[in-house]
Formats: sequence, C-alpha cells, structure tokens
Amino acid sequence: MPDLSILVAVTDIGADANLFQFKSGGNAAGVNRSLSSVSRWEPCFAGVLVAWQPKVPRKGEPQFIVVDGHQRLDLAKRLKVSEVRCQLLREVDGWPVSRARAYGAAKNIAEGGETTDALAVAKLIRADSQVDEWFGAVPSGRKCLKHGSVIARVSSAVFEAFLYNEISADYAAAISSGLDTEEHQLAAIRYLVDHPPSVQTRPDFLVGQIRVAGFRAVSQETLFDQLSAASANMECRAMVLEATVKHLRAVKRAFRTVVAFDGTLTEVGNKLASRTNKREREENEALADEIVRLVTFPSVFANLLREAAERLESGAELEHVVRNFVSEVRKVPRRKVRKNKAA
Repeated sequence: MPDLSILVAVTDIGADANLFQFKSGGNAAGVNRSLSSVSRWEPCFAGVLVAWQPKVPRKGEPQFIVVDGHQRLDLAKRLKVSEVRCQLLREVDGWPVSRARAYGAAKNIAEGGETTDALAVAKLIRADSQVDEWFGAVPSGRKCLKHGSVIARVSSAVFEAFLYNEISADYAAAISSGLDTEEHQLAAIRYLVDHPPSVQTRPDFLVGQIRVAGFRAVSQETLFDQLSAASANMECRAMVLEATVKHLRAVKRAFRTVVAFDGTLTEVGNKLASRTNKREREENEALADEIVRLVTFPSVFANLLREAAERLESGAELEHVVRNFVSEVRKVPRRKVRKNKAA
C-alpha cells in the first residue's frame, strides 16, 4: 500500500466532486457545511487524507486530487494551513480513477462518516464492482454498508424509483429487504409517495404492514389500489407495533435493573422474586421479538394488531391500546402461534 505519512502542500491538492465524491449534498468541490463551525486546525484530529495523482495532471491545476477528505481539505484551505498528511494513490502505480474512488469510499465508510448515506453506498456498489476489494476491511455492522448492500440488489427500475421519488435510505432498505418482487417494491414506493409517513414511524414496521396488507393481483396499478384501500389503517398499525415493542422492552429494562441489584439489595428470602423477575424479563423480550416477526404476514397476531389500530383510529389512547393488544396476544394459544410460524 502507498505511504501513509506524506506531508503534502495544501496548494498542491485540488477537488473534483464528480470524479471522487460518492456522496451527494455538497458543492462542486464536494463540500458541505459539516465543518463550518470549526475555527482551529488540529493535525491529529484531521487524520490522513487520501489524494490521487494522475499520470498527466490537468494543465494549470494542482497535481493531486482529493479522494477522501473533501471537508478537511476545505477546512485546511479556509484556515490557511500549509500542509496536510496524505496517503497518495498514483495512477502510474496501478490506481486508475475507479479503483481510487472505491478505496476512498470504503475508507470513508470504515471510519463511520456521519453523512454517509446508504443510497450513495448502493449507487457506488452498482456502478463499481471494485469496491468489493475493500469492503472486507470495513465493519459489517456499519448501517450505511449493511443497508446499501441490500438496496444495491434491487432491479434498475426500483433503484431509479428510489432516487427519482427521493425515498429515504431507511425506507429504501426496508422495501428492498421486506418485499420480494419488483412489482411489490414499485407499488410500495408509489404508496409512500402518495401517503407520506410521519417521521416517528419505523420504516421496517410500516413496510411489514404493507406486506401483510397482501398483494393479490398481477397489475402494478391494482397492487397500488390494494395498498391505497388499506392505507387508512396501515400507519396506525405501525404506530401500535412500535409502541408495543417499546413498552415490552421498557419493562425488560426495568426487570434487568431489579435483577442487577438483587445481589446487594435482597435477602435470601427474596431470591424467588428475583427468579420471577428474570423469567418475566425474558418472556417480555421473547414476546416482543415474536410479535415483530408474526405481524408481518397474515396471522392471529396480525389480526389483533389490525383491531388494535382500529381502536386507535377511533380515538382510544395509545397506551391503553398497547396494553390491551399485549394482553390479547398473551391469550393466543401457543399451538396457534406455532401454526403461524409454520405457515
């Protein structure tokens, strides 16, 4: 790999967002306002930029072009810093533009850039297979990479629809992973455009309710009509589902605290209560997982969720609706749950 410890004059480094900036939202130099409040240059904080050197530099322009570090380079120029530490990728050493761009993007993702968008990652993956050369060095848990990899697998028609309709990365990932066919995905995109969800609604929960609404026709128009007919209740179902999961996991956290302090706050005679708390915590955790899994396709739980959403639409308090929904779910015989799992 190229040397990581080269100091390069700031005046020798230019920027070309069209060539190397894989993220959107910046100006022609790939710069946004993320560092606009910074008034002091700290070399240790700035880390190492990545710059590319073409075989034949453009006439009258700097000999290097920034690959990763557009915001930091702009900051250095604004603060009149003379030199920055760079890793140089030279075209003569086997670094064409495509490979340098893929490397810079992978480095940005590995470092957990806050502005990295999953749709931008998906666009990069679809356009340049060389990025796979570097993704093995990137933590797989990075949200933008995990979601971007899923989004990248959809058809060209669906991907273009995501971009054209400005579907958020979270909803694009939920649609890509939660719906199997191009027709269903396109119908869901059109549904979201015509029925913008509230910012509080979890994308995976809402897409799950889109799936459970059912797709029984071949025509995309008819698929969309089916979703529109169910729309009055769909977001309410997602709201009840999210509130239910939060309720059960809040109870779980409370029990965890009680169990954690049992060693110092309880006597021997209270150990039975401790075991009960632990069992109830585990049961609530399992129930939350089970509800999320089973309400995303036709099931007894899905029917109960629909009824709970209807009560919410009728004016019932969300907290009361959630408690009633959990109570009804607990009454479902386990044999019915097992049958739903096998369906």
